[in-house]
Formats: sequence, structure tokens, C-alpha cells
Amino acid sequence: MILFRLLPALPAVVLLAGCLPIETYHKTGAPVARVQSDEVKCKVDALKQVPVNTVTRTISGQYVPGRKICNPRGCYRTAGHITPPRIESYDSNAGLRGQVVEQCMQAQGYKRVKLERCTATGAMTLPATQPALNTQSCLVRAQNDQWVIVTP
Repeated sequence: MILFRLLPALPAVVLLAGCLPIETYHKTGAPVARVQSDEVKCKVDALKQVPVNTVTRTISGQYVPGRKICNPRGCYRTAGHITPPRIESYDSNAGLRGQVVEQCMQAQGYKRVKLERCTATGAMTLPATQPALNTQSCLVRAQNDQWVIVTP
């Protein structure tokens, strides 16, 4: 029932998600293609060092008490019920693997930065190397679906 009350707000949440800063790696002067290949290499190495460990757990159902209903003839209580158990699966090594990727990228001189999407309209030339960052720096999605840092 709560889901139906939240449904009208869903489009606003989706729109706001598009406004949030995006995290990416930056190293002034690094070729854009090299940044992407270094990140992939770090992710592959991290996966070898910290493999996926899928853990499945069962979360027991909860008792939901009956409701008290009153009408002109009197009051009565509906029967309570137990919600079904939930089964969750997750990778218990995901956090550690992310730290290994972060350390690998830092060892190569990259820094994680948060930048906004570029709002400028029209054709924008994408740089071959990562520019120095300033307050104008932003991200553009390239044709290969990767984010590229530009400084207009």
C-alpha cells in the first residue's frame, strides 16, 4: 500500500538522479583511452585477488497484527498474518574488491573525483587527454558510453 503512495514521486526521483554528480578517475594529461583501460585492468586484477563470494540469507517473515474495525454494530479484530520470508543474495567481497580497485588506480596516479554532467548544448570536442580540472570541468558521455572530462 505504501508503494502506491510513493508512486507519484517516482518521476521526480528519476529526474533528480540525473542531476547527481558522477564519480570518475582523473589524472591530468592521461590519454582518455588509457584511463579506461587502466580502470578495466584494475577491476580484472581486483576480481582475481578478491573473487565474488555470493552469500544468500533468509530474512524471516514478520507478524502483522490484525486490524481493529468498528461499525455501528460493534468492533471486531481481523486475523493477523505472517509475511513470507525474503531471500537475499549479495557479494560479501564487493566492498573489499572496490577498495582494491581504488588502491590500484591511486598507485597509477589517478584520483577519484565527482563532477557534474556538462549542460552546454551544441557540438563539443572531446579531448584525447584528460585536462587539468577547474570549476568549469564537467563530464560528457562519449559514443562508447564512457564519461569523458572536459573543461570548456
